[in-house]
Amino acid sequence: MKDFYYTVVNRTFKGFLTLFYGHRTAGEELLPPGAAIIAPNHASFLDPLLIAASCPEPAYFLARKSLFSHRILGWALPRLHAFPVNAADNLTSFKIILQLLKEGKKVVIFPEGNRTTTGTLGTLMPGVAMLAMRAHCPIIPTRIEGSYKAWPRNRRFPRLFGHTSIAFLSPIYPPDPPYDKKEAQNDLTAKLLDALN
Repeated sequence: MKDFYYTVVNRTFKGFLTLFYGHRTAGEELLPPGAAIIAPNHASFLDPLLIAASCPEPAYFLARKSLFSHRILGWALPRLHAFPVNAADNLTSFKIILQLLKEGKKVVIFPEGNRTTTGTLGTLMPGVAMLAMRAHCPIIPTRIEGSYKAWPRNRRFPRLFGHTSIAFLSPIYPPDPPYDKKEAQNDLTAKLLDALN
């Protein structure tokens, strides 16, 4: 029933995005089978919806724990493959992500951590590289276009018309051990930054 709800909601949003934003997706064929970290730039509240509607298989997300206290969101978010996390509790977040990856899921992590306030790519946090190395799974750089213009951070509601697109890019694989952890982490983060740019 959970996946049925996810599928119905996802298809509904996909129709909405196509109708109002002419949404397009590219690079689905580059998504490898099994576990992977989908790592998009983050410009808008629309981004998780765009990813879910564009990914050809179920995508899993982390969301602020406070959102789950809302009556409607608290019911809906778990059915949309979202897991509650406390921003200050990185250890619990990492455990949830690693468990999902162990189960072969596609997990969405925004490497900037927060939505941009300018529409440009911000500094990438090292957590994505660290998790990819720990789970030994690929990172999928994912470029989102148009979401900032449709719903920037300083706007309460989205504009109802625009153009959005998502491109899944070539996977970035962590190195095989042995390796220097810090050096490998920096190298993966640099490759991700280059891809997103």
